[in-house]
Amino acid sequence: MRLSSSARSLLTRRHLNRIALPGALAIAAAAVLVSAGESPAPALSRVGRLLVPAALAAPGARSSPAKVAILASTPGAARSTLHIAAVGGKKAGPALATLQHLSDAVVRARVVPRTSIVVATADTSPSRDRSFNASLFRIEAHAEPVALCDGVVHASRPLVTAAGRVFVSRGVAGPEPPLDGGLARLRVDTLTIDEIDLANGASRTVHSVAGHLAFLAGEWRGDLVIYRVTPGSADIVLVNPDTGATRVVAPSIPPFARDFSIDAATAALVFQNRHEVDPGTWVIDQLDLRSGKRARIEASASNGLAPHAWPGGGLAY
Repeated sequence: MRLSSSARSLLTRRHLNRIALPGALAIAAAAVLVSAGESPAPALSRVGRLLVPAALAAPGARSSPAKVAILASTPGAARSTLHIAAVGGKKAGPALATLQHLSDAVVRARVVPRTSIVVATADTSPSRDRSFNASLFRIEAHAEPVALCDGVVHASRPLVTAAGRVFVSRGVAGPEPPLDGGLARLRVDTLTIDEIDLANGASRTVHSVAGHLAFLAGEWRGDLVIYRVTPGSADIVLVNPDTGATRVVAPSIPPFARDFSIDAATAALVFQNRHEVDPGTWVIDQLDLRSGKRARIEASASNGLAPHAWPGGGLAY
């Protein structure tokens, strides 16, 4: 990919990581944790300014009140604490575990279905280049967090499938490209999607690509939905995590996609991207994961459309 020096500022690695993550949603979507009978807890507003819900209860999943796991940290802090809170409640439970990480780290988390285990990524390796400075942790109440692997993409979130399998984006930095007059090139890295064993941290690569970004956009019928940005192109593929078989469902899209969610009822991936021709316009596209057909839902001058497909159907933005 060859870019002018002015365009490069729009497409640095930091921007690539940022645009592939939910932009307008400050908190992540969440799943149910089983917990009951917590002791009196502080007001939720006192836990911290950064609240990262790990999971939200499925309607009617259990008779007890739905609860969420929260990883909380104050700005600049070098630790985050795990709390349990009732959905709609005004208080969070007491700190049940403490995760140590770099000061002011980006922390992303999910809950493993049908368990009380939280998996989280957080910055742990101090370096000027933060591309792959995160680690994956297993966090459980009343226990020390366990580091499962490092080399995880900065500010990325682990993908946990409905079956409880855990996948992360990892990478190894490539050589810095030389300047070419007034043009600049993005560095090409070795990027992998790895499955991580929750018990011992063993990793298995299910997909690899040489490029700028490999983002876990979701899971559909057991396949991983991966958004890839490589030199000269960007696409969306389905990868079978057992065989590695790869099917391209969107062969050529602008390299600014973000805010991915899946409408399981319609087998559609919904996301925001920059318009193909007009750089001042942002769009919401719906991609049929079966046929690869794309439909345009919205176009706007705003880059904060933040589309989200609800689990029960429907789209908000």
